[in-house]
Amino acid sequence: MGPYIVTWTMYSENPGDHKAAAQEVAERYFQERIAAGEPDTACTFVVTNSKGESRQIDLAVH
Repeated sequence: MGPYIVTWTMYSENPGDHKAAAQEVAERYFQERIAAGEPDTACTFVVTNSKGESRQIDLAVH
């Protein structure tokens, strides 16, 4: 069995960039340590804007 990729899809109206949208969702829906980008947490997000442009955002990378 595995490995697996598990995906959550959340809608954000954040007017900022891809990282700002990921940060907002992390702070709102995930544990504080994830939103803070603590290594070895689920702090990597794929963010797609309204134009269909996707970026991988790792909150552990400052």
